[in-house]
Amino acid sequence: MSIKFLTWNVRGIANPGSQRHLHALISRHKLPFVALLEPMTLPDFSFYCRRLGFDDGLSNCSNHIWIMSAARLHFDILVDHAQLLHCRLASALLPQPIYLTFVYAKCDRVARYVLWDTLSEIAISMEGLSWLVSGDFNIFLHDHERIGSITDRSDEMLDFAYMIADCELFDAGCEGPIFTWARGGLQERLDRALYNEQWVDVFTSSVVTHLSRVRSDHAPLLISCQFVPHVPRSSFRCQHMWIRHHNFLQVVKEAWGYSTGCFGMRSLQNKLNRVKRRLKIWNHQTFGNVFDRVRLADEAVSVAQAIYDSDPSPTHRAELYRCVAEYELRLKMEEDFWRQKAVVK
Repeated sequence: MSIKFLTWNVRGIANPGSQRHLHALISRHKLPFVALLEPMTLPDFSFYCRRLGFDDGLSNCSNHIWIMSAARLHFDILVDHAQLLHCRLASALLPQPIYLTFVYAKCDRVARYVLWDTLSEIAISMEGLSWLVSGDFNIFLHDHERIGSITDRSDEMLDFAYMIADCELFDAGCEGPIFTWARGGLQERLDRALYNEQWVDVFTSSVVTHLSRVRSDHAPLLISCQFVPHVPRSSFRCQHMWIRHHNFLQVVKEAWGYSTGCFGMRSLQNKLNRVKRRLKIWNHQTFGNVFDRVRLADEAVSVAQAIYDSDPSPTHRAELYRCVAEYELRLKMEEDFWRQKAVVK
């Protein structure tokens, strides 16, 4: 199964031609909701929902971001800001609630500082939750995402890149023409979608397609997300067996030691998240499946015993002792695993 939706800087929705084009996109792609940016009119949802075939509508405090949706979708506004609208979306169409932030950024670099800070604050609350951010950021990320100008915008690009890293987001990429905005000879990729690590726990793939620029100088972003079977996400717990490993403290020390570029509680939060992610990777690489490691260690003892029995040399005796010690260690780790599991229950 999949869900599709549209994010579009429509540059005015009151025009009948824009309404017809949007209605055609909604019908063609069977969209259960759309997010419109810069509608340039008041949110008369009784009219626009009826015109476009939706049931409900909502907007942010500046009326620069609208969401219109079918009745089977339920949006809860969590953060209402002049440059973004952050929502929780629940529906029988989805395996679990997801979190969406729609952005309409200011053109001025300084004015975007507030937007970047607000997204960083939202990111803290999104720990462990599936989150996607899309819209018009009014800045591109890489030099190749602009042609037709040599104006130096490197500082603004760094601001944008820092926000993405700080929020631990990933660029969803795109299909179709790379540029989403054009005026005269200038073309830029100002619109994009970003998602966090947990987003891929819900969706096997998320494809962003840049549709044709019609009735606006911005391209609509068609975001198509495929479901994954729902598997409950296990909570993070420190394992007793980790502490027995000689590399454990070094892994924690290295993960903790890198600078976050933040201060106070934000820095602490980033460090804790980094340590957690690093330990998850280290656990998989070092221990793998606890029971498989016990089985493999037992098999290694059997092989070493057979070799030693056929040739009881000091070298083979040492290898047998090493395999037995490894097997004993793996058994102890398995015991720790079951003990901790029993305590948690």
